[in-house]
Amino acid sequence: MRRLAEDPQAPQVVLAEPDTRDVVHWLIVACAALPRDVARDLTFTTYTRRPQHARQQVVGVRPEDARAVAGQPHRYAVHDRADGRAEPPATDDVWALTAAAVWAAGATPLFKRVQRLPGAGPFAAGPLAALALTEDVPVPAGAVAEAARWAAAHPRALDEAALETFLRAVCDEDRPGALAPDALAALLAAFRDTVPLAVTAPVTARLLAAAVRDPAAAPPALPPGALPEPYRDRLAGDLGEPVRAGLATPATPHRRTAGLLRTALTLGVEHEDLLPGLAERLCRQVLDPAGADDAVREVLAASEPLQQRLLDLLETRAADHPEAVAAALRPARLPLDGPGDRPHLRLCAAAEPVPSGTANRTAVLAELLRRAGLDGGPGTPLVLRTAMGLVWPDRTPTAAEASSLLTRGPALHQAAGTWDHLVSAAVDAPANDADAPLLARMLLAEGAEALGRAVLGDLKLLSLVQALQHPDGDPTVPHGNLVHRVQALSQSARPAVQKRAAHALALLLLRPTRPAGEVRALAESNDPSLIDAYDKAARSPVLTDFLTAPHRVADCYLVWTAHQGVGPVWELTRTALLDEVLRPVVRRLPEDQLRAAADVLARTAPGRRAAFEEWCRPPGGVKQIFRRFAVRRPDKAPEPRWGDVRPPGDEGR
Repeated sequence: MRRLAEDPQAPQVVLAEPDTRDVVHWLIVACAALPRDVARDLTFTTYTRRPQHARQQVVGVRPEDARAVAGQPHRYAVHDRADGRAEPPATDDVWALTAAAVWAAGATPLFKRVQRLPGAGPFAAGPLAALALTEDVPVPAGAVAEAARWAAAHPRALDEAALETFLRAVCDEDRPGALAPDALAALLAAFRDTVPLAVTAPVTARLLAAAVRDPAAAPPALPPGALPEPYRDRLAGDLGEPVRAGLATPATPHRRTAGLLRTALTLGVEHEDLLPGLAERLCRQVLDPAGADDAVREVLAASEPLQQRLLDLLETRAADHPEAVAAALRPARLPLDGPGDRPHLRLCAAAEPVPSGTANRTAVLAELLRRAGLDGGPGTPLVLRTAMGLVWPDRTPTAAEASSLLTRGPALHQAAGTWDHLVSAAVDAPANDADAPLLARMLLAEGAEALGRAVLGDLKLLSLVQALQHPDGDPTVPHGNLVHRVQALSQSARPAVQKRAAHALALLLLRPTRPAGEVRALAESNDPSLIDAYDKAARSPVLTDFLTAPHRVADCYLVWTAHQGVGPVWELTRTALLDEVLRPVVRRLPEDQLRAAADVLARTAPGRRAAFEEWCRPPGGVKQIFRRFAVRRPDKAPEPRWGDVRPPGDEGR
């Protein structure tokens, strides 16, 4: 009949019934379902013996007369209920199937109500199916989607009670044509901000259940009030085990984990026993080189207890591996607020990479403590260890830095395990580190029991180096036996410290104000390492520059000609220094400087002047030495020098 109303050329409808009253009944039913205008214009006859001659749209006949038009589907649509062999009419017309379902359910008043709804065209299946669902009419499968599309386009067409019943019906998984989660999500989005959340609770519950049961889905975040208590209780019983299973599975993606946590909190599903394992997995993710991503932050935002457990784990890791935790926190952007004091984590969060060329890192340490809220100091030994690990991750503090750190208290460093770093700063310092000897003295002041036998000899020898370098301003410098003390302490010191002490001793013995008797002790020691250090120091450019002064020339001559034959090593060294260091300097000195050096010798060692003048004699003979040392008289002409008068025949040379 719908085809007849829409197409005048459609096949005539032939109703075959033994009783014509049944034909009338069908016509009444059809007119009740058809739009009013269509029903008013319908033409029909309830009985004829010759249907092929009838011109009405609907023709009633007896079953035996229907054979005259059978087999002509392009002209006649024959409906013969008396023919047991005839198949039920097939149609994909959703409106027609829905209208038939409404009539079969005895809900014919819906045909009038639907005409008052928006978007209800003459044969619109959506609004009719929507009304049918509000009355719990079992509409055909295709009608549910039509009803959902119409409801989404007209979210205020149904009152709240009818709408809730409708939504409950389209979510019923046992109903043919029940909407899939994607269609439900689109429907829910259409009602957002237009109806109360409690009205859309059936759709919310259905979507939540579908997401929990789908391993690839992430349950959505629900606003407060989206699930009233009856729905929460039912879902908690249905979804409790799937939620716990998903949280306990290590392979669960982070976004799904975040949704499951939100679901557990919303439904009241017990899951606190699963938080330690989940926090451990998140901690490994944060510390992984790949780092944390937005999904990890989403998981933490879903559960405050989980966030606090993760921060506790990171606090423990920060105390043991501060540099790794600090590197992980920079890109992670994790929320670090919450109850509890986590100084190690605060230090790691406040730490910044220290440039390799930073001269003194103690200022960096102070700034780090300030940014971490520890202006009053690290407080506990372990916090000090963490702070030092962040500031000095790649090297031991320098001696100057260690001296500054030592002011925080030796006991604090000993308890923190950073005491050895301060000791290493002294014994492993470069030879040109002028602060190492003073640091060694500060460390020795804390007592030998705090140092250990392994480094005690090094520190004592370094402390002696401090005394050797500053003999005048240090009242603790021993007056005598310096060579013997260096030798004795070197036996238990490492080679680098031995070399440093030997060099400091050599520089001291090369001073004009050296301790008496120490050069003789050096010569008698026959110690190759000490005498070799003396030899190298004497040949250094600094000393050779000073040798241009007459008093230094005289002093070196006296020392390097003394103690002859005391020891073979000294004998070789002093002879070499005289010939290879002092003699070239003397040959370059002007005559007045050389005479000044001889005068110094005359005052300090009167008996050595003649030997010095003889030693200074050049290979050319006696005349030059007399000429250099003699006092010139103005009434005597100077003797000609070699080269002033050339031998005969030598003019061309």
